[in-house]
Amino acid sequence: MEAAVASVAVVSTATPAAAQTSNTTFLVCTGAWSAGWSWKKMHPLMAASGHRLVTPTYTGLGEREHLASPSNDLETHIQDVLAVIKYEDLRDIVLVGHSYGGMVATGVADRARDRITRWFIWTHLCQRMDNL
Repeated sequence: MEAAVASVAVVSTATPAAAQTSNTTFLVCTGAWSAGWSWKKMHPLMAASGHRLVTPTYTGLGEREHLASPSNDLETHIQDVLAVIKYEDLRDIVLVGHSYGGMVATGVADRARDRITRWFIWTHLCQRMDNL
């Protein structure tokens, strides 16, 4: 699989003020070889600003490394995040995709669009479609 680096892309389904009001839930799809723990310093900062930060760890990484398997793939990680949205009953989410998480966020946004008010991708790795 070849990948190319893209710059920040912002996709909005709500007004620009959506992320500026308090009580906003930010859901981060983390980058490759990262996990929810890597965002731990951000949790108190977001809470101090009146926001909630949710940083799930993908199957096979971080505290879930015991679930590592060759069968874990992008679809597994999309399902991980969709499960967090479902079981935490997250709504009006600002979805953030960081690096590899941009591909995860794209899959999540496609399947949970009714729960997402805004989403953006930060330094996204893009899979070239001509190689699929």
